[in-house]
Amino acid sequence: MRIADAPARTAAPPGQCRAARRSNMADSCCCPSRRPGAEALAPPSLPRAAGPEADGSEASSDRGPSPAGAESPSAAAASASGADAPTGRREVADASFDDERALSASRCRRFERCLGASSVDMAALRKLAWSGIPHRMRAEVWQRLLGYRPSERSSEDATLARRRAEYREDVKRHFKGRAGAWRTEPEQKVLRLILVDVPRTLPSVPLIHTAAVQRGLERVLFLWALRHPASGYVQGINDIAAPLFVVFLAEHAGVACADSSGLPRAAVQAAEADVFHCLTRLLDGLQDHYTPDQPGIQRVVHQLRELLLRIDSPLVAHVEAQGFSLLQLVFPWVNCLLLRELPVSVALRLWDTYFAEGGGVGGSGAGAEGFERFHTYVCAALLHHFSEELQTKEKTDLVEFVQALPTRRWRVRELEAVLSQAFIFKSSFDGGGGLE
Repeated sequence: MRIADAPARTAAPPGQCRAARRSNMADSCCCPSRRPGAEALAPPSLPRAAGPEADGSEASSDRGPSPAGAESPSAAAASASGADAPTGRREVADASFDDERALSASRCRRFERCLGASSVDMAALRKLAWSGIPHRMRAEVWQRLLGYRPSERSSEDATLARRRAEYREDVKRHFKGRAGAWRTEPEQKVLRLILVDVPRTLPSVPLIHTAAVQRGLERVLFLWALRHPASGYVQGINDIAAPLFVVFLAEHAGVACADSSGLPRAAVQAAEADVFHCLTRLLDGLQDHYTPDQPGIQRVVHQLRELLLRIDSPLVAHVEAQGFSLLQLVFPWVNCLLLRELPVSVALRLWDTYFAEGGGVGGSGAGAEGFERFHTYVCAALLHHFSEELQTKEKTDLVEFVQALPTRRWRVRELEAVLSQAFIFKSSFDGGGGLE
């Protein structure tokens, strides 16, 4: 890795969040062994925050149950194997996922104009999405930025029907009838790991723990593992798939985060297929995060340390003086993309920016660029945000603070301050080929 030789230009860290809470970390997704086999730049952006797009509106705050029964994946496979049917799609108006800025009339109109064109301008869509997406449009925008939905509307319906039909055929092949009897021992081992992890996924979101979604998540993860034998299923992938279910079901059925019943069968079928294909595209850029020894995660942590040495070397020195490596502290941040550290509504807002950061035609760089490269800057900004408090903690207290960050009570406005700082770091160091 090499940081650009130019001196770093940094902004003062955002104000410390007053809400602090300490708790034990439940069933962390950070276990790497669970494997089968200065002066701020002036970016044109968020009000009181940095970013590539602005619309003049004010930034504002946004606003485990028991898992479902033990129905086996094979017993429920038929629910995802029927023909395409109308999904009962209706308008989504879920304020719990939106801040006032995302819901502003002018901003919604800009998204509607962009998405309503016969050929969607992907550069304009990325620019809009960076600063947050209205929840009712989030599924379509994420899918377009990933290249799952084509930019040409004339081919959209046929493309989605074909891809959903392909997924249904995979479900029939691997789950229907006596398919389970033909699974190899490694495949059985993978499935057992998935069946253990799925009930623990996003415990604060009741929607994820409905029987239909649990079975769908099991199928998605198992089929993804079969198609990616180099890594197979690794703990943490379940957490990455879950937000896709939350967002895509909202598009099809208008399901709120707290709604745990009444999911239309056709909506679950379509959303499940969409989740599988979008998860595949997203993880294509993060594949080496989940292969043996996880070189992708080690690369991110190495880059993060080099970046912190430039912007906050006393913090690095303090952490290492306590006998810890940075990898030990931030592994779950990288492995689970901060999903365990943020409320789900705030995490979805973070993912808006990650998808927008993905370069390349058809969103092909969404994983590597947004969910790895920019994520490195977000982790640096987050550590910098809490630097003063972290440097007062020693040994066990330091670890406990990182494992129970006050971010679990954050709203969108606190996240956007961190995104602003991450944008400044990226602009300061990436311009000269900073992170390598």
